[in-house]
This record gives sequence, structure tokens and C-alpha cells, in this order.
Amino acid sequence: MASGLKSVVKFWERVGTGAGCWPWRGRKDKNGYGLVCFDGRERFAHRVSWFLLVGEWPTRNLCHKCDTPGCVRPDHMVDESQAWNRADCVAKGRGRAPRGEHHPSAKMSWETVRTLRRRFAEGESVSDLARHFGVSDHTVRLAARGTTWVEPMNQSLWMKSRERLAAMSASARSRLKLSDQDAIAIRARRADGESNVAIARDYQVTPAAITAVIKNRSHRLGLNEIRGESNSRKTHCPRGHDLSPVIEVNGRRRRRCLVCRKAQMRAAYERRKMRVRG
Repeated sequence: MASGLKSVVKFWERVGTGAGCWPWRGRKDKNGYGLVCFDGRERFAHRVSWFLLVGEWPTRNLCHKCDTPGCVRPDHMVDESQAWNRADCVAKGRGRAPRGEHHPSAKMSWETVRTLRRRFAEGESVSDLARHFGVSDHTVRLAARGTTWVEPMNQSLWMKSRERLAAMSASARSRLKLSDQDAIAIRARRADGESNVAIARDYQVTPAAITAVIKNRSHRLGLNEIRGESNSRKTHCPRGHDLSPVIEVNGRRRRRCLVCRKAQMRAAYERRKMRVRG
């Protein structure tokens, strides 16, 4: 790519040379990278410097090894991918914004937040905690619930949280009024034509709970079994044809109407034939 000698001379006039970095003394963007109009378009100054001294444009991202965005010295840069650049940022501690008490806008420390959570768990009100720590009620709620100020969890804490979650799930299931076996029986009774109100009266739950079981919104365990059992008790299809003997399909006991199945296949064949003719 040809460039005029005048543009090259003007470019190097705005570069400070020395033993260390070569700072760009011209216009810069908000992130500190130099900008220059070169070869009819605006480009980054460090990429233009690479082109002038290396002889070709960089094929990927130019990453500054010196961590100085305004530097245009080619041996302070490396032509690498964006993934390499992000990994380098994380390795140097610049991968994410400061969090917790290191954030410039933080009004509390980790010790304060842990005290706040302990007092909140003991029953102290949000408004009292907000007045004591000098923050808003909203800030107290977020910190107490763990939405903000998330504790860095090591492996042992992670395992304890998993065990606690499993225990909570077991206790929640023990509080349910309907067991999985009850759900299987409910679905069988509903398949036999019994009303939701009558079933709900027997199990002392609301009809809405029975509807949730029937529509598979709850107690999904054992669903395939009851589907197979209810289907195996049928003898005729809705059109009155005799069903086939009980067969196993994907682990479920089923009966099929061979007459209706044959009619469906014949109709599908006729539709395909009409499309071909059309």
C-alpha cells in the first residue's frame, strides 16, 4: 500500500522516541490510543507505526506488552488474537473492574457487610441497619440477600452450599401434601373419568393442585408409568376400532389402532402425490 512521503514525515514528527516507549503526541481516543489520518482514512497510530517499520499491516490485534495505549514502538507490541489479549489482561489484574471494598464507590467493607448480614439474620429491620451503616434501605436489602457483595467461594464452601441446597430440597419435598405415588394414582383416576373436585376432596388439596398434577406441572416422577398403564387399559380407539395387543414403545406399554394408522399413512401418501403432480 503506497503512502506519500509527506504523510510519513508528518507521522514521525508526532512520535516521541527514546530508550523506552515511543509516546504518540497527536490526537487520541478516550482509551488513550493514538489516532492519525493515514492513506485516506483514520487509523490507530500504533498500527500505522507497525506498518511503516515492519512492512505489512498486522493481521490480528496489536497488543501492547508495555501496557501503554499511547505507545507506538513496534517491539513493545505483539500481533496476537483478542483471546490472547484478554488472557493477558486477566493475568495482569486488569481483566475486570474492582469489586467489593476495592471499588471507588464502595461505602462498606467486607467486615461491615458480614456484620450487616448477621444482624439481618437475627431479625433486625432493614431501616435500622440502613441508619446504622449510613446507606440506603435498597443497599442493605441487596447486600443482605447476597445480590451484591458476593463472597468469593472456595471449594469447601461450594460443597457445603450444595449439601445445604440438597437438604432444603428434601425438606421442601417432605412438606408436599402429595407424594409421587399419589400423583400416579391421581392420574389413573383422572384417566378413568373421575372429576378433579372429587379427587381433590379425597386428598384434601385444592382442585388447582390436582390440575397441576394432571397437566404435568408438578410431580413429573412416574409420569411415563401412569401413561403406559392408562393406555394399556384401553380396548378401542375414539373411532371405535379395536386396538392392537399391548406393546412396549420407548419403555411404555401402549396399544395402537392399526386401522387409523393405516388411514393416516394413506392420507399422507395421497398428499405427497398431489404435491408432486402440482
